[in-house]
This record gives sequence, structure tokens and C-alpha cells, in this order.
Amino acid sequence: MEMEVFTGSKQGLDHKENEDSLLVDKIKKLYALADGATRPDGGKKAGTKALTYLEEFFDSELKAAIEKSNGRLVEDRKRPNIGYTTLTAVAVKGKNIEVANVGDSPAYLIRNGKIIMLTVEDRFMGSGSLTQALGQSDINIHFTKEEIEAGDYIIMVSDGVTNVLTEDEILAIVKRHTSVDEICKSILEAAIEEPQEYNDDKTIIVLHVSG
Repeated sequence: MEMEVFTGSKQGLDHKENEDSLLVDKIKKLYALADGATRPDGGKKAGTKALTYLEEFFDSELKAAIEKSNGRLVEDRKRPNIGYTTLTAVAVKGKNIEVANVGDSPAYLIRNGKIIMLTVEDRFMGSGSLTQALGQSDINIHFTKEEIEAGDYIIMVSDGVTNVLTEDEILAIVKRHTSVDEICKSILEAAIEEPQEYNDDKTIIVLHVSG
């Protein structure tokens, strides 16, 4: 399947730096997003390292590549100023995608006017705190496979987007546009403009199955 891709990211006003990171590897057909955890510190470094390791280790087995990446990150965390990070990844394999995640950065499939979450949110209900993240020695990688069709959109976002926009609002934006750049820019703009108590980093990857 041929894929169109467009990405966008905006530093949150309550952050000293953008702790979200992106990976787009069109050769390996690998797309990923990492949202570094700010407590206590080192979230940006963790996210950047996790994506670097993922791209290095990914051959054909997505889950195995994430496990290896986490092993390396656990070793890195023995040094100061390296924190934890979420990781959500999509690998395109022919007419299928593999989706894996740790943390609370969701991925959605949009098809025929409906939106379906492909990931599992690792957060405590009510508080929003993460129940697991890369950098911990023991993680449970959520993994699924999905057959894709021409016209499908796969959208990956950090929680800076989903904390202020609902799934229905994201779907409505997709319905108003056709190109991946318009969808990405419109979702990002809507998330930035929405009133928010905590202004988090906002990052988006939009994939379109063009044929």
C-alpha cells in the first residue's frame, strides 16, 4: 500500500522545550511518536533516544524492536538526566499495519466516517498519570494488527492533543479535509486554540492510504 504522510508539532507554553519526538522512515515504512515524561527530568532525551533505537533495531518485528529499544533505554537511565517516555509506533507491511504502544499516546484508524482507537492507554483513571513508560525494566507492549484499505487514515497524536480534543472532534476535522497536510495543520491549530489548564506539547502524524 502507498502511504502519504504529514507531521506537525508545537511546543506547549508550559514547557521549557518540546518533549515530543517524531520518527518517519519511509524506507522501512515505520512511523512513531514519543512523548517524554517530565518527571523528574530527561523526558526529551528519553523520547529522542527511544526513536533512534527503534529505527536502528527495527527490521521486521516491531514488538521485538521496541523491547530492544527499551533495554537500551533502561541502561541509559543509569546515567543522570535521562527520563521516561511513551512510544507509539506503526509499521506498514503490505496490506496490513502493525501498531504497538507503551504509554498514553494514541493511534486511531479512520475509515468510512468512523474513528477507532488502535492503542491502549496506560494511565490511571482520574489522575491521568502513566501506569508504564519506556525506561522501566518491566513493560507490557500493547500490540495489534489491522488490515488497511485505500482511503484509510491513521492518526497518531501525543496526549497534548487528546487532552483538549475529543475523538469526535478529531473525526470532524478529518471529514472536512482530504489532504494529510490540511488534516494535520487543522488538528494542531484546533488543539492549540482550545482553552487548557495545562498547555502541553502537541504532536501529530497523519498517514493516508492512497492506494
